[in-house]
Amino acid sequence: MMQPSVVATLGSDARRFMVAMSPDLVAWQGASNPEPTVVEARLAGARVAAVPLLHPSGHHASLARRRYQDFTGIKAEAVLLRDALAKARRLRKHGSPR
Repeated sequence: MMQPSVVATLGSDARRFMVAMSPDLVAWQGASNPEPTVVEARLAGARVAAVPLLHPSGHHASLARRRYQDFTGIKAEAVLLRDALAKARRLRKHGSPR
């Protein structure tokens, strides 16, 4: 059985689907462009690191305004995904106190 450790959504349709799957992602509900942050979420009994990435079809319109930490654009997206992978490793190694 597959057990994901990172969920990266691409666009609003994927975010809406994930909100229905995990109440921990309710902050994404209705947001056209949610805050770029790594969210710890319960998904099918497991803890995952979830990130809202921009959909590639919207990159031309949104990428220049994308900011995460001190980064902008595609670098911000890459660092956000890197941080999600790091959080997932910590969750697997230590579990996740809540």
